[in-house]
Amino acid sequence: MKPTINQLSLLVSMALFPTALLADSFTDAQNIITSAVEAEANDHLPAPVPDNYHWKGWETPFLPKNYDKVLTINAQDGGATANSALTIDSDFGGEYSGRFQFKCDATYSEGDPLSGGKLACRTNYTYHLPNHRREGTLKASLIADVTPDGMTVSAEAHPEVGIELRGENTDNISYEDFEFVNGKSTAEVSISDQRKGSILLNSSYKISGGLEPHRAFGDFTMSWDAFLDSYQFNAETNADILVDAVEVNEQGNNRYHMADNYTKWVSGLLPVDTTQKYRLSGNFKSVTEAPSFVYFGIESYDEDYNLISSVMVNRTGNDGLVTSASANSIQVAQPFSGWAQADAMELNKGIGIYYDGDTSKHPDFIIDPIKSPGVHVGYHSIGNQIVGFDDSLPADVLAEIEPGVTVIKNHQVSSSHIYIAGQYVPEEWTSFSQVLEGDDLWYNNHHSFRPGTKYVKVYVAGNWINGQNSELYFDDLILEKIVE
Repeated sequence: MKPTINQLSLLVSMALFPTALLADSFTDAQNIITSAVEAEANDHLPAPVPDNYHWKGWETPFLPKNYDKVLTINAQDGGATANSALTIDSDFGGEYSGRFQFKCDATYSEGDPLSGGKLACRTNYTYHLPNHRREGTLKASLIADVTPDGMTVSAEAHPEVGIELRGENTDNISYEDFEFVNGKSTAEVSISDQRKGSILLNSSYKISGGLEPHRAFGDFTMSWDAFLDSYQFNAETNADILVDAVEVNEQGNNRYHMADNYTKWVSGLLPVDTTQKYRLSGNFKSVTEAPSFVYFGIESYDEDYNLISSVMVNRTGNDGLVTSASANSIQVAQPFSGWAQADAMELNKGIGIYYDGDTSKHPDFIIDPIKSPGVHVGYHSIGNQIVGFDDSLPADVLAEIEPGVTVIKNHQVSSSHIYIAGQYVPEEWTSFSQVLEGDDLWYNNHHSFRPGTKYVKVYVAGNWINGQNSELYFDDLILEKIVE
């Protein structure tokens, strides 16, 4: 008689400790990720398999960082086989944003039905926001996909996810047995100088019992953002961080001091609500007789932390409804109007391709006129309702173009980022301030957010032009929501 599995349990556990949390407990701030896989089922199963991972923290913990890990275990007793895999993908957008995806894939694959067997994946995550003593809103959302295409999920599978946000109040998201409790997949709490906010996540995915061979799959994604009413960079204890910034004391006041030529310092990713109005401001002063040329502004990022370049959102001319396309040309249904001519500057001759014809979003593919420094690949001819280009369209792009549906537009390269100062500053304190409002202007400007913006980085690029002998002081950089 083949032996049967009387008891099978698999535990996958993972604890993530971000730098901001550990800084309260360790003098040398660090991130520690610990994983363990265990299995028990009579004497016929393998011994527990530990999997521990210790990470000595980032030099710049407020920048986006990824952590990907796959844990697997196989257990066999006679002819019965069970296995499970837990995949963890985490993307840290900085102190104020994060995304975590947990996938559990558990299978009873061969042999007799398991008697009282159990497979389980478990994940825990805890994070405390940095104590910057400011007000704002902490938001979290949960996406659950436990029935991927073509897969049957047993009624004996039990997914559970719980997210608790704590601040001035408490809010929860609960997902149990394939549905959201009360149909709620988002949570939101207020945070303040007294209640800085924290996130607690616990999840498990279990299949158990005397089951026929089958497979169960769980896929959960949690995203969170902390929207502060103001982000502040003033070289003080509770300031937000500019990467690599040097601080000095000047006449009893802490300042940022930029002494090197052609230098740029940026913040971590900062969540913004582009339905609200913001103000960006800061104070600058050249230190030497050689004035410092300063760019001061924001970089723009989408919901997946991808940089929004100018060519993605700077466009002009009419919509071109595609009638046909080849590797090196596209024909449209009507004459081109408002597009850059063939003899225009190269940076103006890009093309955005919108597969489904929806031009309210970023294009699905861009023929970028500046492929790399000195390499220009924009269109070389335009007329008779045909635009031609030398750099061939990839086969997968051609396959997505649908005549009568796909639309093209003229996209152009402009300033790399939004800036509110782009000039030499004198040897006296000079203030710059600009209101940023809306995100629906599809042309280069410096008074609104770029379309699709979900996050920004504040930046200062100093001593930028002829700055070999220049030095710069700056202070009191603030990006704040305007409450009217």
